[in-house]
Amino acid sequence: MIEWKSVVMIALITTLLAAVRLAQGEAPRKRSGQRGAQANQT
Repeated sequence: MIEWKSVVMIALITTLLAAVRLAQGEAPRKRSGQRGAQANQT
């Protein structure tokens, strides 16, 4: 019964991290897409 709680927590944390990355990435870099930015770095 505790598994679903952990899954929800992981999902929320992942969503929050993604939102923060998008918010921080929009200002300095044009929103061309994280995939394009990461590909350029590599």
